[in-house]
Amino acid sequence: MSPGHRPRALLVTAFVPHPAAGGPRMRAWDWARELAEDHEVVVGIVGDDPTDRRPIEAIADVVELPTRQARPGVRRLARLLPVLAWWRPEYTAAWHLPDPDLRLADVPASRVVTFRSHVHEVARHLGTSDSVRELDLDDRESTTLRSVAGSLWRLGRYREALVCGLTALQYVGVERRLRGHYDRLHLASATDRPRLRPRRGGARPVDVRPNRIGPLTPRPARAVPATPTILFVGTLDYPPNEEAVRWLVGPMRAALHRAGLRGRLVIAGLAPPAALRRRLEVLPDVRLVADAPELAPLYREADVVIIPLRAGGGTKIKTVEALGHGVPVLGSPEAFRGLPATVAEHCGLVRSTTDAVTALRRLQAQDVGDLERRARIARAALQPAWLRPPGRRRARGTT
Repeated sequence: MSPGHRPRALLVTAFVPHPAAGGPRMRAWDWARELAEDHEVVVGIVGDDPTDRRPIEAIADVVELPTRQARPGVRRLARLLPVLAWWRPEYTAAWHLPDPDLRLADVPASRVVTFRSHVHEVARHLGTSDSVRELDLDDRESTTLRSVAGSLWRLGRYREALVCGLTALQYVGVERRLRGHYDRLHLASATDRPRLRPRRGGARPVDVRPNRIGPLTPRPARAVPATPTILFVGTLDYPPNEEAVRWLVGPMRAALHRAGLRGRLVIAGLAPPAALRRRLEVLPDVRLVADAPELAPLYREADVVIIPLRAGGGTKIKTVEALGHGVPVLGSPEAFRGLPATVAEHCGLVRSTTDAVTALRRLQAQDVGDLERRARIARAALQPAWLRPPGRRRARGTT
């Protein structure tokens, strides 16, 4: 991209921006697209993300930012004593430090956006003293890690749970310290915003930038049959998703059988652990779809999506995606975290196996018109931010 008269913006990220990759890569893409409306954009990539870079290279200059990490022994010590990371954030797990060869410090930039806190140390060496600096936390890492630690504990993986919990403690202090370095903060979920308490000297503005998925064409509404196809989608080696699957094929499956509801469970997702794969493959009414290249056909054949999450962070893309495809959704409170209350009201809250059986029977009793009306209202609540093409975002709910 040839230099022009427009000001320059830097986006520093460990995720290669991509319009179709989903998750943090799509969030980084939206940042690059927004910045490109008013700036010449330089995207600084931290780490070795293998995602295809051709889409982002078409709208921005892309540079590799050489980095390093603190010595492993120091990081292990800091994990045992999380307060050390409060004093020296570079001791935090996954933290990146600038390599001595980093040479972008003198590049004039009116705006520097740091995407995720673990690249802060690199980003702060870029731009100039006059640059407007923004930090997109996406999720609050401390909250998410604490939640995942609970999931690991319930799965019986106690050592991993302890390590994850200690890392969450590291981020508690780090997040409080970082706020003073930025002119504006961004989060994916309004639920996390009250937790960013003001520090002495005044609060930084906090914007809510919901995670977006691309526009989807919902399938036509149809009645839920007596033997429904029930779908769950998620990365299966992520502890909250693994915990949800084990609940689905264990207590919930047994409760459905006792109630005479003998549907079929379809579990779809990336990277199923070997133990989970073996468990699913021996169940006659459970179908495992591992590493599916496309999820749209699974949503079209599903009668219901159930999302019984007990842990995680931010907003759940899988909930938004299911609603975008027009499939009835039943979920735990965590599944609707950060979404408008209207969404949960017109779906179904599931806190127990009894709730799941009751909600499924209620769906089966509804006619197609009522199912379509509920789905339309839920999608309309998401449309302003979650289900839309990329483009300029307006700040919403700043504090």
